[in-house]
Amino acid sequence: MPLKYDKLFQKLEKHGYNASRVRKENILGQRSLTAMRNGTGGIDHSTIERLCSLFNCQPNDLMEYVPDNAETAKVLLVSVLNRTISTVKEDMNKETSHIFVDSNKPKRDDEPKLKKIKEQIKNDIENNPALYESYLQVLSSDLSPTEKKRALIKYEVDMGALFLETICNALEYKISVP
Repeated sequence: MPLKYDKLFQKLEKHGYNASRVRKENILGQRSLTAMRNGTGGIDHSTIERLCSLFNCQPNDLMEYVPDNAETAKVLLVSVLNRTISTVKEDMNKETSHIFVDSNKPKRDDEPKLKKIKEQIKNDIENNPALYESYLQVLSSDLSPTEKKRALIKYEVDMGALFLETICNALEYKISVP
């Protein structure tokens, strides 16, 4: 979970609030405390307001956003997949194809099959960390910001090509080389 509540727990401890006092004074419930500690849940807007008032602080003094790189990679891959699907659909509707061998180009009646392929690839993205392992390696590398950006762009292009190849194989179409 990208929101971390370590700052809140430090503030509670600093001001003498243990778990029983927090529950007794109805600041937070046991479920909320446990969920926040385990990273499986958070607090609602009114609770944030109450805590900010109690400690005379801002929300960022209670929690911080810590990105989950694996989740970010999955979101990126789904975005690349959606762009690839859109490109294939656009190509289906054109007279002259830019992707496929014209004599063996997907037709509009392939759209239900395309939708099923998209769901299969999305499932692979969710359940196959190998798909985004190189993304995570780039993020954790010592590359300069410019080199990192180039590597991430290359990753997106490579994944788009992989998705296109997967789609074409599933639809049993040949890709033309422009």
